Amino acid sequence: MEKSFPFNAVTVDGIPDRVYAAEDFAAERAAYVSNGVTADGALAVSPSASGGMAVDIAAGIAVIDGYTYFNTSSLTLAVAAADASLPRIDLAVLRLDLDARRMYCRMIGGIPAATPAVPAAIWNETVREMPLAQIRIPARTADAATAVFTDVRVRADYILNRLDVEEILGRYETAIADFFDVEDAASLAKSASVVKTDAGAGAVLCGDGTYRNASQIGEKREELVRFTSSGVFNPAAYPTKDGKYDVIIQGAGGSGAWAPESANPYGGEAGGIRVLSGLPLLAGMTYTVTVGVGGAGVNASIGNSAAVGKRGGASSFAGFSAPGGQGGDYGATLTSPGTPTCENGYTHNMGTAGSSGKGGDSLLAAGGKNNLNGHGGGGSLGSGGGAADKKNTDYTYYSGKGGDGVVIICGVRA
Repeated sequence: MEKSFPFNAVTVDGIPDRVYAAEDFAAERAAYVSNGVTADGALAVSPSASGGMAVDIAAGIAVIDGYTYFNTSSLTLAVAAADASLPRIDLAVLRLDLDARRMYCRMIGGIPAATPAVPAAIWNETVREMPLAQIRIPARTADAATAVFTDVRVRADYILNRLDVEEILGRYETAIADFFDVEDAASLAKSASVVKTDAGAGAVLCGDGTYRNASQIGEKREELVRFTSSGVFNPAAYPTKDGKYDVIIQGAGGSGAWAPESANPYGGEAGGIRVLSGLPLLAGMTYTVTVGVGGAGVNASIGNSAAVGKRGGASSFAGFSAPGGQGGDYGATLTSPGTPTCENGYTHNMGTAGSSGKGGDSLLAAGGKNNLNGHGGGGSLGSGGGAADKKNTDYTYYSGKGGDGVVIICGVRA
């Protein structure tokens, strides 16, 4: 059936002869605009500025199959309470509900598990959910600021901007074959396809089949400045080409426990780490940097008593923070190495737990070791301090101090 619109209606006997359905207008938009958000910051998901188990969704516009959603101000959504022992992954989505005739943001709760899976979004004839962010909720947390946020938004784009890459590469292969043998032509065409654009995804598809943002494959991003103590960052002193920065926030490590050898002292936990990618910073402003101090070493001085390690301090930058690591424990409460509560991959939030004697490793440094009959080894760059134990009654030695935190700021130099 052929359809075309819009045209003015002609009223006959009080009844207009042209009536258009909402799906007609949506189908027209869908023919020109792909699904996604319309700006880099639109509907970005972050821990709620009010704290607690909630997230904020930034203002912005998005499109799903031609239907348009407007969020005119920051929107706060509640997050379910964390599990007592296992992490989970929640999914923030934009939902199009045709039966309800509305679009809205909502949270899809995940299932707690040792290796949690991302919950599935709905996509059927009447309900379509576009993922905005994956949020890994650590066990026992009471604040979404300790969660790991993975941005999974895609950018909407004009479909007419897209290129049929495969068809064009086929033309190249045919042309190359006029000058080289068939094997050379296929090889060169394969090389030409290593990077190809997909405007709808707002990224590039690389030869290994992985989509990457431009910041991951473009000009070299390098370390601009490293804060090993608290201070102030002035973007004007470290200008970047795009005005954006990658920031690594490492919390301080906890110190190890001190106890007689028979009590099995444990090293301290590494501080949490938070990685912020593409953070826009204004040259006319300054940003406070807080670097956490490692947990102090401990000892016991009376009889066969023992001491639990001290927690490290949190580090923060521009309102984003990474927690300090817990101090090591001892005795029957830890009869086997602690379970690391950290993400797989580069973006971590919770530190690696200490083990028998040794402090937990941070992503930046190894934990301090247990030096028998002496001091526990100290941590560095957010790693945990080592435990200390003694075989005799001379209780004069300290466990290892947790490593101080650090804030590292990177970018493409202007």
